[in-house]
Amino acid sequence: MTQQDVAYITEFLQNFDRVGGKDGGGFVMEQLGQYLADEPLSAEPTNEDPDSWEAFLEENACLESHSAILKRAAGTSLVQQFKV
Repeated sequence: MTQQDVAYITEFLQNFDRVGGKDGGGFVMEQLGQYLADEPLSAEPTNEDPDSWEAFLEENACLESHSAILKRAAGTSLVQQFKV
């Protein structure tokens, strides 16, 4: 392992809770776990692009109706959506 490798790992560990730019973009990794719990989301997404995923599905009707695609349900975790 080189000194540069150690520096990269150190930087990652110091900043792992913030992924994205310094301009406030990105996401907080600790909030990812809420999507895997069987309970309502504790923090709603704040910087969503409303046209990205929905527009993609609208343009591809075969995907939108596919059983493997979960419909967006605001405030619910993936576990809750899967149970429905």
